Amino acid sequence: MEKKLRKKFIYFSVGIIFFVLLSVSSFINISNLFTIRERSDILLNILAENDGEFSKTIDKSDIEILKNRLTPKITLSNRFFAVKTDIEQNVITVNTVDLYLTSSKDAVEYAKKALKTGKTTGYIDRFKYKIKKTDYGLLIVFIDLSSDFDNFYYTLKNSFLISFVVLILVFVISFLLSKKVVSPMVKAYEKQKSFITDASHELKTPLAIINTNTDVIEMENGANKWTLSIHKQVERLNELVKNLISLAKLEEEEIQKTNFSLSDIIYEISNDYEEICKNINRELKLNIEKNIQINADEKLIRKLITILIENAVKYSKENTQIKLNLEKQNKKIIFTIENEADNLKIKKYDELFERFYRADFSRNRKTGGYGIGLSIAQSIAIKHKTKIQAESLDGKTIKFSIKF
Repeated sequence: MEKKLRKKFIYFSVGIIFFVLLSVSSFINISNLFTIRERSDILLNILAENDGEFSKTIDKSDIEILKNRLTPKITLSNRFFAVKTDIEQNVITVNTVDLYLTSSKDAVEYAKKALKTGKTTGYIDRFKYKIKKTDYGLLIVFIDLSSDFDNFYYTLKNSFLISFVVLILVFVISFLLSKKVVSPMVKAYEKQKSFITDASHELKTPLAIINTNTDVIEMENGANKWTLSIHKQVERLNELVKNLISLAKLEEEEIQKTNFSLSDIIYEISNDYEEICKNINRELKLNIEKNIQINADEKLIRKLITILIENAVKYSKENTQIKLNLEKQNKKIIFTIENEADNLKIKKYDELFERFYRADFSRNRKTGGYGIGLSIAQSIAIKHKTKIQAESLDGKTIKFSIKF
């Protein structure tokens, strides 16, 4: 119990911080990427408007276009070159003065690649280009984004490195604090479990005495409706005590998995309830795929199937069918049990698996029970890393399903 709570606390803490760090890092890096694109577009537009050249000073009109995003100093970090061609795309002039690392020959090759793309703007290697139609033909301007991308990748690497370090720190802190954080919950749970177990054992003796005394009364004076009622209520209380102890033990026991036929188990348990169903005007209808093998705790799975069938028998309407279905779909074993019941609504009935919960359609005391059986079944399912789902799709029938 304590280990599970500590794990949940650690996973939750790390998960929240991971989400926050991922969101912040993504926002920063995506913003940087958009900034690079925006700056490069502005620079390319200025170059295109100035026939492939940068003035030593930026005009007031250019400053207005830049909207304070760039300064003359920043433009110097973005080296550029320009290629002019005639209408036939023959090279007229090449300007590589501002880009000392690129020769005129390389500049022409980049221009040809840009023209082949058929796009007016795009990326080639570390350069971004823009093609503009002019009176003499075409102007192809390129800017070098090497420094921009170097800064981007530097920020990207550092942001994720910092995030990783922070996650490690959060994990360590969460691990150290987890025991203290979950301690009150563990103590409360242990007290509750201890109370249930102690109370259950304490009830056994007086119930046995009541039952024995009633037997003595019946021997001396004969059975009557009062003694029969006492026996019935003692039996119900004994069943409650048994279930409470079973639930307390179940949460602590480790499951013992073996391979067995789930199909055979369902057939076997169903046969035990056939006569009971006939006596109360119900019919068990089975659609069970044969030879479905499962790796699970056989004893617990038997109990789970028994609880679900017993629940359906108790709360189904008279003269109706209880449908059991077992099949294998995409490597998943699916078991469902469906029955008609009163006072149903079209909804999911997750609350049925809460301890001592009794739904509107199960409040008839003639059925007995204290609303703990389905809680035991769900605990067994959770032990096997799955869950039982309960829902009514039509407001007339309720279906319980479980996937293994």
